[in-house]
Amino acid sequence: MSIPLVFAWSPLTTGVVVLVVSLVVIGVGVLLATRYVKDGPAPQAPKSVLAPEDAATAEAIDELDRTFTEWATTGVVSSEALEHADRVVRERFELAATRSRTRDVTRLRPDEQASVFLVAIRAAALGHPRHAGWPVRSPVRPRVAEQLARRASGPRPGLAVHAALVPAALSVGALEIAVQSLGQLRAHSVLRAEVLGWVRDMLVSAPSQNHYDTVVRFLRVVGDKSASTGALTDSQRHALRFAVLPSPAIDRRVSLADPRPAVVCRAYLREWYEVHDGPTARERLQFFAQVGVRSAIQRGLADVEGPSADPATERRRRLLSHDRAGYAAHDALAFDLVRVVELARLAHSAGYLSERETWDWIFSATKELEARYDGFPAIASDYLRGHAFASPPGGEQDLVELVTYLVRAPTSPWAPSSAAG
Repeated sequence: MSIPLVFAWSPLTTGVVVLVVSLVVIGVGVLLATRYVKDGPAPQAPKSVLAPEDAATAEAIDELDRTFTEWATTGVVSSEALEHADRVVRERFELAATRSRTRDVTRLRPDEQASVFLVAIRAAALGHPRHAGWPVRSPVRPRVAEQLARRASGPRPGLAVHAALVPAALSVGALEIAVQSLGQLRAHSVLRAEVLGWVRDMLVSAPSQNHYDTVVRFLRVVGDKSASTGALTDSQRHALRFAVLPSPAIDRRVSLADPRPAVVCRAYLREWYEVHDGPTARERLQFFAQVGVRSAIQRGLADVEGPSADPATERRRRLLSHDRAGYAAHDALAFDLVRVVELARLAHSAGYLSERETWDWIFSATKELEARYDGFPAIASDYLRGHAFASPPGGEQDLVELVTYLVRAPTSPWAPSSAAG
């Protein structure tokens, strides 16, 4: 015979249950409180501005930052420092690409974008030619502006953050933040001047990629005044007007010397022209003056209809076919002779050519340019033809905007008002 179990809920039972639950809650609370006192609160994942660095990368960035900070005041940089800066940028980008699983800089994780941009800004400031475009036209700038502003408002942000924030803030129209950041650089005249050069170049070589009106107001607010006089004769000043590069944002063509330090000029010579000393500079100048891109254009015009399996050759044939009359008129002579002016100045500033020899190369090139072309607009058109033919795809728009500025801007070295200096 089974005996049924009947559970009777009574007031006494309720009291017992409540007592047990209360004791459990109190016990858990005491346990948690004891752990809090011992270990502190559970760590929260911070909203990081910059990505974490591994030990080797952190050490390399620290070394780069020391070089950058010293240069910001002295303006002195070595070729070894430039090579190190380039290496750090490439290694930091590789780390970011691995973590983000993409090599598209605009699709990196936000903290990785900020970290890469800060490293690249240091290399750009030091003068490495491969990284000069980061502050002026990088698509990353608007994406990192907010992060850099947060970093700048924190303790000890560092010079690189303020330098990077100026172009980043201007890229999103944040005038006040850009002005404040430039103000933080007042004790570092070399870096301040470099940052102002970046901002001026936003108007000259990349206006379509920047907030034009904001940049103009910024330069007005900070009272930027670029050099406009120099110890040159009228004929010398006129000859220097034929250069396209460096950008007139940093070079008003008032001195034979390139405005950048000698070690930076040497880096540009190696990167762009494969020039390492006086003999290789003269060899390259002779090639531009006598052969240049003209020989390849002449051969291409003679065989413009022939098929080619090589993509580069096919691209050039399409260019020649589309603008045959333009290429046939001068064989893009302007592209070669303008480069003679630019290369001669760089080689002189690098210590490879004497002043007298440099002027001989420049006057020879500009005399032929004036004889063959009817003014700067014609030179500009043929220069761009030569660049399109000789250079791999990419970067054409930046050069078009720079040349357009030279032709149209009333303050350009090519403007009629600049003819007498």
